[in-house]
Amino acid sequence: MASIWSYGLSSVASFVTYIINPTDNRSEILSYQLFYPFDELNYLLTAVIHLCAFGHFFQIVTLLMNQLLIYTTIYLSSCFDRLCENIRETINNTDQRSVAETKQHWAKCVEIHEHLVLSAVTLNKLFGPFLVLFIVEASILICFLGFMSITEEPVVAATFFGAMINHLFDVFILCYIGEKLKTSSTDIAEEISRSDLHKVDKYTAKNVIIMVSMSQRPINLSAMGLFTYEHTNFSEVCSKSYSYMSILKRFY
Repeated sequence: MASIWSYGLSSVASFVTYIINPTDNRSEILSYQLFYPFDELNYLLTAVIHLCAFGHFFQIVTLLMNQLLIYTTIYLSSCFDRLCENIRETINNTDQRSVAETKQHWAKCVEIHEHLVLSAVTLNKLFGPFLVLFIVEASILICFLGFMSITEEPVVAATFFGAMINHLFDVFILCYIGEKLKTSSTDIAEEISRSDLHKVDKYTAKNVIIMVSMSQRPINLSAMGLFTYEHTNFSEVCSKSYSYMSILKRFY
């Protein structure tokens, strides 16, 4: 991601450098000394090629990371749901199993829950910078695309409006899976409360307390603590983007 940003920003920086201080030897300020099938001294064309390549590379990387994040989060949510079913089955079948089997099942449930919590923490650490960049970029684009859709001609405005809906949908998808991860992680305590707790022994009761205490704190899809992807924050993004769009329209 950093290399792609440097590729695009270096083209912009070199273009601004040439505008401020023109030089006859334009090849000296090219961002990358590559082989070009056209005259590399045509600097404007070279800069446009660089910027177009940057845009395509950025969109491809963003799409791949977005899909990987969605699939990983959905998998974690399904694992939490499956763990809830295992806990309910373990509690309800306590009378039909020996004490050793019950302890083994509970130890496995606690271990799986710990691994899922650590996986969610690692997920937020890995994708935290990407999630921050994504929400900042989406908020800015939603604001400006919405502004362009109400100020341009109908044909052009329809294009900007479609792009704005696309970015809104991307944010909504991440907020939806973030909400699903949050509810799945807290459903463990509710599932335990709906089970037959009067059947458990002292050892199982201790494990129940551990599971309930660990599931009291919801697991969120967080952008380095700056933004949490959930339903309420999606409406906040929409309202703030609309407010900024109204300010732009007032000064237009």
